[in-house]
Amino acid sequence: MKVVEGIFKLSLCGSQGFLNLVLTLMNILLNFPTYTCISNAFEDRKN
Repeated sequence: MKVVEGIFKLSLCGSQGFLNLVLTLMNILLNFPTYTCISNAFEDRKN
């Protein structure tokens, strides 16, 4: 996720939408975690 943020200068929420779009266009059925889940995991790693 951090790679997508760094390359495309997207926020966590923007990164989630971007990855969901890419996976949808590739016809890959994959449940991606929500922004809240990602944000909480990121905060847990910082502390």
